[in-house]
Formats: sequence, C-alpha cells, structure tokens
Amino acid sequence: MNVIQRIVKWNKERNLTNYDQIREGSFIMEELLEYFGTDKQSYKEGISKEGIRKACREECQDLIEYGIPTTTEEQADALGDIIFFAVGALYKLNLNHGTPLPEEVLKRIIDANETKGSETNAEGKIIKDSTFIEPDHS
Repeated sequence: MNVIQRIVKWNKERNLTNYDQIREGSFIMEELLEYFGTDKQSYKEGISKEGIRKACREECQDLIEYGIPTTTEEQADALGDIIFFAVGALYKLNLNHGTPLPEEVLKRIIDANETKGSETNAEGKIIKDSTFIEPDHS
C-alpha cells in the first residue's frame, strides 16, 4: 500500500470522511504555524493549542467570507498544489540537509498517526492519547 492509500485508509478508519473547507483549511494553517515556529512562540505567550486552532478556524472563516467562493474543483487544485510544493520542499530538505526523502517522511508521519486513537474533538481533530509517539525525522 502506498502512502496516499495509507492516508486514505487512516481517514476512513477514523470516520474522517466529511469535507469541510474551514476545518481542512484551519488544519493546514495550523501546520503552517508549526512550520514557521509561530506555534511555539504562541505557547510562550500563553496561547493554548486550542486557542491557536480557534484562531485558525476564525481566520479561515474570514478568508472565505472575504473572498469569492471557490468551487470544489478549485479547492482540489489548490490542495494538490500544496502537496506538490510540500513534496518538493521535502526533497530540497533532503538534498541540502540530509533529512529523509519525502516518502519516508510521510511513512513516518502515518506510522506515528496510527498510534493515535480514533477519538475526535468537536472540530474533528484527532485527540492524541497516551500511546501517541511523535514521528522521528532525523
């Protein structure tokens, strides 16, 4: 089973099959905050993870209200572009800094996510239980 099939399977097994543009966008925004380390800065400033998630959801709602509604095809194209650029960035990290190749990074993330339970919070985010082990990307 390839990494895409494993990701789809993981979502199906946890009944995470309902699409909500605001929820999905806020999850991506939350990961971008992690990418730049601003989530860590927010924690230092006393903003909880839930506070960050709430701000991401509110920002996504504002962006949707501000912009012109996008079709599902346009949303799929944008999400595909995010994958394309993220995989390219992972490759460049590997090439320049020796991190694992993109497929290995995704496998490690999937392996780690499979240690999470299947319980979700009100926003549809999986709640990490005591068995969760962060992926190692060294």
